[in-house]
Amino acid sequence: AAPMATTPTEASKPSASGPGFSRSKVQIKPDRYAALLPPNYMDILPADVKAAFAAEKFEWGKIPEWIPPKEVR
Repeated sequence: AAPMATTPTEASKPSASGPGFSRSKVQIKPDRYAALLPPNYMDILPADVKAAFAAEKFEWGKIPEWIPPKEVR
């Protein structure tokens, strides 16, 4: 059996230039359901729900059951 490598390979090292999102093959489709939300949807959300959607990440057990507003998608 061959010995295991003890140093990272070139393929496993992160790129110094960052991720290549411009080279991504994934295409984002328009959200056809966003138009179904009322124009004042962000205004009618409770304050705690707005804060949860505005946060960097959700708190465990406190993920809102509301539809995410267009402004935070």
